[in-house]
Amino acid sequence: LFVHLSTAYCHPHENLLEEKAYPPPADPHKVIAAAELFDVDTLETMAPNFRKTYPNYYAYTKALSESLAVDAMESLPVIILRPSIVIPILWEPLPGWTDNINGPTGLLIGAGKGVIRSMYCHSNSYADYVPVDVVVSSIFAFSWNYLSNGDIKTRIYNCTSSAEVKVTWHELIATGKDITVNKLPLNGVVW
Repeated sequence: LFVHLSTAYCHPHENLLEEKAYPPPADPHKVIAAAELFDVDTLETMAPNFRKTYPNYYAYTKALSESLAVDAMESLPVIILRPSIVIPILWEPLPGWTDNINGPTGLLIGAGKGVIRSMYCHSNSYADYVPVDVVVSSIFAFSWNYLSNGDIKTRIYNCTSSAEVKVTWHELIATGKDITVNKLPLNGVVW
């Protein structure tokens, strides 16, 4: 079984991301051929034309690779998992553990240290995060489901939190502030 890890943000033009395949933004085979044909400088010049209306290259390349995984489903046992923003461990093996400060973790550490003093966002919008151990457990659960039930119809799964656990940016910031001020203050705080 091959599990392709995509992202819930690979089709940003969809208002509702359903657990189904969507057309890619370009033919992934042609994009790969172009990448193999041209040198790095030429590709850098051409890159904005490839990406077109996608917000970043991460979402664009995830959409392309998801298309390749969908094509492979015809002949291979493939499932696709689309997690939202992956954050540190919730339960196991060690709650809160992470090996990097990318994404929201870096944002919260920067705010706790006083380096980031403000953030422009809609405070009532939801911060759609999913802990890494939940994503790993989902990989095992969906793999087991596929292997146990054979050729099942649903082979694309969204792994997000906002439908079940809705946390607004305001709540996230308030919780982070409470932790760093009252429970676990950070050392070396700038402000």
